[in-house]
Amino acid sequence: MSVFQAAEGVEADAGTTEPQVWHNGILVPRNRAVVPVSDLGLQYGFGFFETIRVDRGTARRLPGHVARFNRSWRGLFGGEPPDVTWEEVVAQVVAANGLGDGIAAVKILATRGDMDAPVFNGTLLVNARPYVHRLAVLGTAGLRLATYPHPRLTPLADHKSLNYLFYHRAGTWAGRHGADEAVILNPDGTVSETNTANILVVRGRTASRPASPHVLPGVMQAEACRRLLVQGFTIVEEPLRPEQLMNADAVLLTNALMGIVPAISLDGQPLTFEQALIDRLNSEP
Repeated sequence: MSVFQAAEGVEADAGTTEPQVWHNGILVPRNRAVVPVSDLGLQYGFGFFETIRVDRGTARRLPGHVARFNRSWRGLFGGEPPDVTWEEVVAQVVAANGLGDGIAAVKILATRGDMDAPVFNGTLLVNARPYVHRLAVLGTAGLRLATYPHPRLTPLADHKSLNYLFYHRAGTWAGRHGADEAVILNPDGTVSETNTANILVVRGRTASRPASPHVLPGVMQAEACRRLLVQGFTIVEEPLRPEQLMNADAVLLTNALMGIVPAISLDGQPLTFEQALIDRLNSEP
């Protein structure tokens, strides 16, 4: 039994109003959850995370997120992931923060710790916050895109790494240029993803995943592809350039929190989409 598994049932401090987080097996007030200065997650961003949507206490697509978490653990940390019942941990954190009756965004985060330690001494954190759909906040039917002028190619893009500064800067750049999301390009000028979402490009009855040497395998993108297949679409993976998005029937953006939303413009030029298709794809929870 791991130290994390043994401590899963520990309760939070009674009477506190501080948001609660699960920290290495124990529910504690957020202001008491700390990462040591020697942790390589703090020093170099050596870690990764998963963001999960929880609707009225139900964690959506949790097995897919756990599988991706375990894949990143083995790929970045080495060895087997910790023996944690994540469904129970997520439920504890959501309940401790009074979010069981609404929609919550839950983040599972892992840091590497001190690599020279004889056993893993990193940090596992789970926190939760209320979530309001992004389109409701923006008051729009979709998201505006802008092509980020700085391509990227790194194997870290295969994971939701704590090395997230590139994407943060891309999102900030998009906001300064009148957009909601930045389109991230590969060095050859082909499309990879956006700073927070995967992309699907619909043309006729075909939906294309942009081919990219390194890109995060999207849990919600995989679910969107499954739903498209059910509706009779063919799914392909191929290199796509920004100009091909301009001629598409729809450009779909997917992530765990917002689900499937359309892009409504690219670099100031309008994009087409069929709202009925978006509604059909989002009809499942």
